[in-house]
Amino acid sequence: MTQPNRARERNRTLGLLLVLGLALRGGGLWLLRDAPLAAEGQVNDLEAAKLLEDGQSDYYWPPAVPAYLAVTYRLFGRSIPAARAAMIPPYCLLSLVVYLLTARVSNRRAANMAVLLLAVLPSSIFLSISPQPYLLTGLLVVAAAYLTLLARDRLAGLFSAVAGLLLGLAALAQPFAALLAAGWPVLVWARWKRLAGGAAMLAAAALVVGLWCARIYRRTGRFTFINYGVSKEIFLGNCGWTPLYKTWWLTSDRQGEEGFNDFEALANQIEKHDFPTQAQLFREHAYRHVWARPDLFACRVASRIRVFLASHTLTGAVLVKTAGFGRADYGVLALDALLYFVVVFGAVLFFFLEPAGARSPDARYLLLGMMVLFAVPYWLIFAHANHHLPLVPLLCVLAGISFARLLGDRREAWRGCISTRRRKLLLAGVGFVFAAIEVEWIAIVLLT
Repeated sequence: MTQPNRARERNRTLGLLLVLGLALRGGGLWLLRDAPLAAEGQVNDLEAAKLLEDGQSDYYWPPAVPAYLAVTYRLFGRSIPAARAAMIPPYCLLSLVVYLLTARVSNRRAANMAVLLLAVLPSSIFLSISPQPYLLTGLLVVAAAYLTLLARDRLAGLFSAVAGLLLGLAALAQPFAALLAAGWPVLVWARWKRLAGGAAMLAAAALVVGLWCARIYRRTGRFTFINYGVSKEIFLGNCGWTPLYKTWWLTSDRQGEEGFNDFEALANQIEKHDFPTQAQLFREHAYRHVWARPDLFACRVASRIRVFLASHTLTGAVLVKTAGFGRADYGVLALDALLYFVVVFGAVLFFFLEPAGARSPDARYLLLGMMVLFAVPYWLIFAHANHHLPLVPLLCVLAGISFARLLGDRREAWRGCISTRRRKLLLAGVGFVFAAIEVEWIAIVLLT
């Protein structure tokens, strides 16, 4: 096959995968045509409406997704179909960037596999038709990773600066991504010893976040970091009433539940103040509790790590609460969990496979570092299994590379994974840990 024919074949495969993804999302739009927006999608819709009405925000919620929705509403009018359809273009861009990143790290066969995984995951389908922050954050993070790898070879300053801008926007979509925006440039510099590129990336990320924080200061006269609501999450995840495993549980309605009267009284008292004062009081209370009981804080951190790694429930839970498809809702929940663990299995294998033919040998260390930097704030402050959703596209990249290797030379690739006794034990240990995490998650949360 000639070079032009190979190129056309590759483009045709990617196009078919995008058509498949769009068809599945079109089906999702039809199934949810009468369902209201749910979870953070509803919040982002209301915030976008405020921006349209008077251009103002109360700065309680992160600004990126409401601003994007406001632009969509300005063009097409405010409606639930418009809010859902607004997430289709970011999905298409995400598929393209996942393809480019995977091809950069490995090859185009692996890239097609990664795009296929992203196309069929139920959580990816749902996030592509619901204005949650996770898909937009995932797009920004994957694009930043791709531009960073490009910056190693050419136009280092330009690509690094644009990657920094994207990471700054990711922090405006999900404030806990701020550690990634600050730490990723440092990690890149430490790995490649290129101070100029790391400095350009860090400066660009700081510029985006700094301009937004300066806007808040000009409007309110008080400084806050991105939004006020994150302070309440710090409190809910680290106060005397926070459960040791279900550390996110206080976000649910606890009214009238035994043992929570004092919590409700304190929260109601704090919420009588304006948002800046609320944020300060919530943080102060949480910090006092952590300082007084570091043992409980350590237990909660261990729980948050396990919960963060468990299978996400957003898609199935939203269907159960809003769509009313009966038992099919629970089938989607089970399918999403199963496919998530297929992707996790592939991502874990990536670190056991020999990096034969890899175009960017540093990628395994950098991408692992990126995922850890994103996760650490959730582990320390406030976490649910759904919070790992922005990392799923990166997991698809790693899994796509692994599955392409296994399909290409199954025996040789698998032999490399278990070539030594140490590798066998380590792989078995990782599998056992993930299995134990999921059994605990199902037993404590899903079955209760």
